[in-house]
Amino acid sequence: MPEPLRPGICSLCPACIPDYPEVWRVRHRPAAPWHRHDCDDRPRPAAEANRHRRPVGRGGTAPRAAEGRAVTTILVVDDEPDLEALILQRFRRQIRAGNLAFLFAHDGVEALDLVARHPGIDLALADLNMPRMDGLTLLGRLQALAPPLATVVVSAYSDMANIRAAMNRGAFDFLTKPIDFADLEVTVAKTLRHVTVLREARASAAELQRQREALQQTEKMAAFGSLLAGVAHELNNPLSIVLGSALMLREQVDGQHPTIAEKAERIHLAADRCARIVRSFLAMARQQAAVRRPLEARKIIEDALQLLAYQLRSDGIEVAQNIPLGLPPLLGDADQLQQVIANLLTNARQALEQRPSTRRINLVARADDDAVEITVADNGPGVSPAHRTRIFDPFFTTKPLGAGTGIGLAVSRSIAEVHGGSLCLDEAPGGGACFVLRVPRAPAEEAPGNGNISCQVEAGSAQSKRRALVVDDEPNLAGMLADFLDPLGYRCDLVATGRDAQRLLSNQDYDAILYDLRMPEVGGQALYGWLEENRPHLCRRIAFITGDTLNPASGDLMASTGRPVLEKPFRPDEVRRIVAELAADAPGER
Repeated sequence: MPEPLRPGICSLCPACIPDYPEVWRVRHRPAAPWHRHDCDDRPRPAAEANRHRRPVGRGGTAPRAAEGRAVTTILVVDDEPDLEALILQRFRRQIRAGNLAFLFAHDGVEALDLVARHPGIDLALADLNMPRMDGLTLLGRLQALAPPLATVVVSAYSDMANIRAAMNRGAFDFLTKPIDFADLEVTVAKTLRHVTVLREARASAAELQRQREALQQTEKMAAFGSLLAGVAHELNNPLSIVLGSALMLREQVDGQHPTIAEKAERIHLAADRCARIVRSFLAMARQQAAVRRPLEARKIIEDALQLLAYQLRSDGIEVAQNIPLGLPPLLGDADQLQQVIANLLTNARQALEQRPSTRRINLVARADDDAVEITVADNGPGVSPAHRTRIFDPFFTTKPLGAGTGIGLAVSRSIAEVHGGSLCLDEAPGGGACFVLRVPRAPAEEAPGNGNISCQVEAGSAQSKRRALVVDDEPNLAGMLADFLDPLGYRCDLVATGRDAQRLLSNQDYDAILYDLRMPEVGGQALYGWLEENRPHLCRRIAFITGDTLNPASGDLMASTGRPVLEKPFRPDEVRRIVAELAADAPGER
């Protein structure tokens, strides 16, 4: 064993810094294949010792500060063997505090290899005169990266030609040797501030571009919503006829022809399913104030599942529900809360696309003294810690462009908060994502309605027939409405345009006036204005018919007048109930 020499600074093992704050010593012979530390008398081969030369995080990962932020990493490229120890000694306090970390390379080839393996490098300090690849060549390669790596040249070749060559190739600054370490510290701090500003500017530009793309996608969705309104209007007319005719047929043959009644019921169920899907789409697309009433959590969940049933089945996703009987009602807007549940289910379905098997979504409802809680959990990959704090930010999305707008969760949380509740991301047992929606309970004295309001049908005599006016440009739909009202003793006049309606209303009175808001020649708003001016007493007998609740003009008219609305597709009992209300509201006004 060689005899020990005087203690000196170890240029091989910066890992000793935490144990020896000022310097770390080693007894070594320059040509010896091993060295020995004061803190460890065990001899180590030089190859093993060299593994300690890189002060990056353990396991080859970038070091991180104690509070979780990334450490600023500086790459030093210089073939002088003593420079590493001097730099580590000068910046030892920043290293111990976890603010700085250094990587060292002897030439440009080594440096490029380190840059490829450690993409988080913030700054490079590079010499000009090095073996294999000189500093100017390295500088050009570093500036060709995306984004370029900020580089400060440190060289003894400080003539103006070298300085201009370095600056022209993208160097941020130029320091001369021998190194003034006070100047080096100032230059490093200045360069890192510049890097931070550039990084924030790039992040802001990327965020702006992402938001611009998300806004374009949102505008496309808005245009799609308008298209959806038109499609829904066209679908709702035939759906109203199919649904209404099936129910009327069932009423007429019930008890006499059970086979026909059974077939009519099948038609009714199929048409009703289509109607619910159309209404669900419209509910998510419409923009209107929340109408809060007592609701059953089970009904909201079932309606949202109905909307996504086909996609969930097609993707092989098992949906487990745990909704106890007797759950107290919540207070909310059915359309908006259904939108929230549907959005959470859609996100869960998309998260499970990459899972090869056993795809599962769990729906759990529970209640406490203040609120009803609905949990939507999946067994997908979950939400990474880096995304958890931003998951509800508007326009933030982890999905590829075109697959998501980044507004679904933001809108859902906003809806929950408007209801006086909350939407949060919780820890899912066994992994996956788990979202918890809380909505305040309905007051104890209020009970949820079942939504199916029936009207007692009493046939009127021929002498006591009431009169109704039906205005709709769909003749089959208008005729079906007349069939609905016939058992109530109404004689109906049917017209297809607002102008024809004006002609009849100018000299005739009606007990009920049902008219579509979208009509040729004279529209619904114009007809109502004409009635207010010429036959104001008839305004109390009006019920609007609409299949287009997304139309702003229609929405404004319905909101300002407060008249009852028949939303297509409708059922016979809904029509009869509203007509009965009109008759009760204006008794004997003829």
